[in-house]
Amino acid sequence: MRGPLLYLMLLLLWIGLGGPARADGDGAVDARKVAVLPLVIDGSIDDDAKAGLLQGLRSGLERGDFELASQGDVEANAENPCDRQTCYGRLRSELGVSHLVRAMVVVKNRDYELSLELINAEDGSVVVSSGDRCDICGLEEVGELLSSQGALLRAKIDAMGAGPAILIVDSKPTGATVMIDGEVVGVTPIERSVIAGEHVLRVSSDGYVAEEREVNFVPGVTETINLELNRAVGSKKMRVLGGVSLAGGVLALGGAGVLLALDDQFRCVDPMDVDNEGDCREYRNYSPAGGVLAAAGAAFTTLGVVLLLRHRKPKSSKKASASATLSPTGVWLRGRF
Repeated sequence: MRGPLLYLMLLLLWIGLGGPARADGDGAVDARKVAVLPLVIDGSIDDDAKAGLLQGLRSGLERGDFELASQGDVEANAENPCDRQTCYGRLRSELGVSHLVRAMVVVKNRDYELSLELINAEDGSVVVSSGDRCDICGLEEVGELLSSQGALLRAKIDAMGAGPAILIVDSKPTGATVMIDGEVVGVTPIERSVIAGEHVLRVSSDGYVAEEREVNFVPGVTETINLELNRAVGSKKMRVLGGVSLAGGVLALGGAGVLLALDDQFRCVDPMDVDNEGDCREYRNYSPAGGVLAAAGAAFTTLGVVLLLRHRKPKSSKKASASATLSPTGVWLRGRF
């Protein structure tokens, strides 16, 4: 009985320890091991330059509190491009990685746009992301930028799980309202902790187009978002400014008409007021001032009309139009906004 009993005890111990080391089991996956996927290039870059950019990214990720999988092993097991869960799962099972770094470089002439994502190898979800751009750059500068983005991503990986998720939002203009899942949390610039997970972030300001995006917040990771809001069509403030500009332009045109009408007018009643050249000593030359007012009035009138047309109320069924006419009898303005 000793032999079968000893065999049974060894079998139970083997089961208790998790059985054989399976590559696709949780015991074989290192929670602090990361693989860098082959670069995704949208544009024209030769293989040597591509290898240099990849090395720049890896140099930024190095020295983190996690292990980087050998790039040769990644290349041997990854598809090209590696953008499906089957590829993620193969790297997870073969290399024991828990997360993947995917970088994409978009090339347009000498302008480069970079985007990085940290992907959970188990389910393919994007944990954190970052991006940057470099206008009129050389490949060396792009490599340095990739290295700095890798270092930023490295800091986020190191911070994962340590403390709450932090959100920092700034905008142009400042003072924009910040909402998370429909709840107002403050105005920009703002920094606050948030509950980890997927949330809808909305930033809005009166007279500007609201920005809305889904953000995945990770414990210990700080998400910094900078937004430059675009002016909305139909801005009330711009309509008021257009009205003021239009009124000022009309007044200036009216003043110019009066001055030009008075130009070359003589007020000589007494012959003694005539000088030796036969001109009235009280000759009034209003043409320079009238010309300046006419130019200013035309400029302000044009600006006012453009602002009123561009920022008219979008629900109005009437077509906006305006016109101004300068005549010897006065200034005539016709408009509908």
